[in-house]
Amino acid sequence: MRAQPGSLLQGTVFLVIVEVPNSYPFSPPIVTLRTRVFHPNVSMTGEIALPVNGWSPGHGLRTILRAVLDLLESPSPDWILNPEAGDLFRQNPAAYRIRAADFTRAPR
Repeated sequence: MRAQPGSLLQGTVFLVIVEVPNSYPFSPPIVTLRTRVFHPNVSMTGEIALPVNGWSPGHGLRTILRAVLDLLESPSPDWILNPEAGDLFRQNPAAYRIRAADFTRAPR
């Protein structure tokens, strides 16, 4: 997946692992981010706090991937998986945005 033009992480290509359970589409896929990010809703291991409340078989993989991109661009203070990023996001959003952009662009 590629971050949208004009977004905080513009130009970043995200490597996403999508595990589709045998019970899909009645159960949601498990999505893990392999691209290194500093984000309140993504753990250091790539687990994503993606809300799947109201999951229905009508939601496809495209919907899930769009939700991941939306979450990456607009963090939620409700589902913190990275406490350091969550604290910075809540206390100083401008500093969070700078650190998130720098962290993602840093050499691996």
